[in-house]
Amino acid sequence: MPQIETNSVTDRIARIQSGLREAARRKLAPFGSSDRDFHLEPPTVEAEVSDFERVCGVTLPSEYRTFITTLGDGGAGPGYGLLSLTRGLEYDVEPVTPELLRRPFEFTEFTDALHLLDRETDEYAPRPGSITISDAGCYLRHFIVVTGPTRGQMWVDHTTSDSGYWPLGVDFLTWYERWLDGVLAGGNGIWWSGFVPRGHPAGARPPGPRLRHNQTLQRTGAAGIFSNMLKWFGRSPGQ
Repeated sequence: MPQIETNSVTDRIARIQSGLREAARRKLAPFGSSDRDFHLEPPTVEAEVSDFERVCGVTLPSEYRTFITTLGDGGAGPGYGLLSLTRGLEYDVEPVTPELLRRPFEFTEFTDALHLLDRETDEYAPRPGSITISDAGCYLRHFIVVTGPTRGQMWVDHTTSDSGYWPLGVDFLTWYERWLDGVLAGGNGIWWSGFVPRGHPAGARPPGPRLRHNQTLQRTGAAGIFSNMLKWFGRSPGQ
């Protein structure tokens, strides 16, 4: 008889779904959860994800893709919650474009802010090959690598405080599970707190110009995000 896979993506997503229900039943209150109540938004439509991948010339990491097409695209999650795919594409100072998403995220370990600085503009260059999927507060953004040597892995972007990028060393589902497991154990869900990546000068922040924070706080509304995605697909709103 074929061996039954007991730790498949489907099984893990089912456990996450059960865990969210349990957290809601117990009225747990981890960091950032007050406005979500462990609710996930409806899954995104498979055909729209396929269109997005075709237009961008990329394939989303399988675990993340399965999560947003079967369980929920945005809502309860680490930090201030899981951003939807469309929200994540517009969340940073420079919105993600198909060309930027196709360009590999080349880093494999902690990279300080000085290595990311555009000397001509005195600002940080747009982050390639990745999508922001959570705002963890204090200008910390968690992102997933879509193109590059660490594809499918979760990273932290702290360039808005001049601290660069660093890897969390886990894939999307592990990242989410660690948050939920910590919450169910009575914690605040911030499992990455105090995490010091390899090569990071612990206790010291690399010097460098501070990105204008008001730029980071300027967010595009949902209607604008949807409109921009439709432009990628060669359509207009309402078509």
